[in-house]
Amino acid sequence: MKFAYGKINNIISKQKDAKHVNFYQSGEQKLTFMTWFLLASACLAGAASPGPSIALLSKTVLDGGRRAGVVFALAHGLGIFFYAFLVAFGLSVTLSFIPFLVDFLTVAGLVFLLWLAYIMFRSSLALSDTDQQKFQISN
Repeated sequence: MKFAYGKINNIISKQKDAKHVNFYQSGEQKLTFMTWFLLASACLAGAASPGPSIALLSKTVLDGGRRAGVVFALAHGLGIFFYAFLVAFGLSVTLSFIPFLVDFLTVAGLVFLLWLAYIMFRSSLALSDTDQQKFQISN
């Protein structure tokens, strides 16, 4: 904890005299092309998967025609881009100031996934009344 606190104070003291904030003054590595590509691929997969926005897009196309649908799709894509950019920027800034948060998030994610696996395994073993009737052997 002292290491992270000292690092934050060091960065803040260096930036008091600077006219702009540079989050990479401590020599941390910037995002590579591959990291940006993976981030863009994840955003594309999320935007391409069906969800409530597809229903709204369909309604917009049916009510307003092709032009309204294209405008809606472009605005929706732009909104997703800004949302993803703000999340990525916020995480990079937060993780640069609190480096031990990466380990905490890793462990928290592992615990969450194990909990989901336990819930799914438990529910697969429990049969409902209708399932029990299907598999009941009667004479």
